[in-house]
Amino acid sequence: MPRPARAFLAFHAVVVLVAIAVQIPITAGDADGLFPTPQGRVANLFTFFTIQTNVIVAVTSLALAIAPERASTAVRALRLDALLGIIVTGLVFHVVLSGLYTFDGAEWYTNQVFHTVSPLLTVIGWVVFGPRGLIDLRTVAWSLVFPLAWLALTLVRGALTGWYPYPFIDVGGRGGGPPPRPPPRRPPPKRGGPGRARGGAPGGGPAGGPARGGGRRAP
Repeated sequence: MPRPARAFLAFHAVVVLVAIAVQIPITAGDADGLFPTPQGRVANLFTFFTIQTNVIVAVTSLALAIAPERASTAVRALRLDALLGIIVTGLVFHVVLSGLYTFDGAEWYTNQVFHTVSPLLTVIGWVVFGPRGLIDLRTVAWSLVFPLAWLALTLVRGALTGWYPYPFIDVGGRGGGPPPRPPPRRPPPKRGGPGRARGGAPGGGPAGGPARGGGRRAP
């Protein structure tokens, strides 16, 4: 892999990791949600599809930038997950969800990175630099593990807690099953903040993106 390609991949990884580092204290410090502790809110942040996909993007970009000739089956499968997952994240957010939420300040920045900048950099990097020849049937088969595992765990966790990261997978709320249990009643926040659904109701982060407080539903 030529040096410009490796530099591009490393740059992309740094951009994503910086955005995640900025988002963590935002989520930890916002108590308006289902999860009462900063640790719980940060842990919940990493259950969102967008966050997990961006982490995979950053990790595989670094792996290819450091040692592109050592791309194992796991790296190849995760790179395919990164490419397809981040495309889905960007499309779902901009087509379905962008009009439902408002952000400002640092959260506007992280939202842009997770749902616009990172998808664009991933597609541009793949088209311009590759690497090529990493996809075969075995890679495709292994790449199915991540999205299927995420979906299964999310549905099971949602059924147990009544909380889903995105409204479109809340099968109880959509008539696909019993309604989820409501979260515990909490006093209303004293002030509004970014990441709230339009209209003033508490919302969440977008397409796989973090909800402020880590406990509110995010599309």
